[in-house]
This record gives sequence, C-alpha cells and structure tokens, in this order.
Amino acid sequence: LGPGNCTFILGSQLSATGVRGQFLGVAAAVGKLGAFLGTYIFPYVVALGGDSDVLSAQYPFYVASSLSLVACGIAYFLIPEMTQDQIALEDERFRAFLEENNYDTRQLGLKKGETVEDM
Repeated sequence: LGPGNCTFILGSQLSATGVRGQFLGVAAAVGKLGAFLGTYIFPYVVALGGDSDVLSAQYPFYVASSLSLVACGIAYFLIPEMTQDQIALEDERFRAFLEENNYDTRQLGLKKGETVEDM
C-alpha cells in the first residue's frame, strides 16, 4: 500500500464511469509530476543546510513532514467520504449534469449491440 494505490482508489471511486479513464489519467500525470518535482528540488533542499552535515540531513525531513501534514489536511477536509454506493451516486450526478446541459443521455448504460430502439 502507498500513495500510488490511494491515487487510483480515489480516482476509481470518486469519478463517474463515463470519465473514469480520463480522471485516472490526470491522477497518474499529477503523480508523475510530483515525483519529478520532488527529485528536482531535493538537491536544493539539502543545500539549504549549508556546510552542516546535520542540517543538510534534517531539512529534507522537515520538508517531507510539512508536505505530509498538508496532504493530511487535504485528505481530511477536501476528499468526500467514500461509501459502498459511491460509484452509482457519481454516475447519477454525472447523468444529471449532462441532462442539465442538454446532452443526450439515452445511450448511457447500453450494452454492446443494444440500441435505444430495443428498450
């Protein structure tokens, strides 16, 4: 278990079926961007400690623990509660959004080979 698993669990549970692939793609891209930025910035964080071996070893831990606290706040306050029916609820909300904006939703949920006239 780790951040990668949580990224894809949240992406699959908090998005409607019709846009889930795009949502997971964005989540993966943001994860890759974070990994790149962390690798790029790490030498600068170590350099903040100056010539002191102790401080240059401590600063990365200060930065990482600060980012962990920020992530904890985001997870606690901004991510909605996930229930067993979350996917069905998101699908209903997505369909309602599409219908409010005059999209044709008659074909949503049809199996391969089915048509609107068969219903």
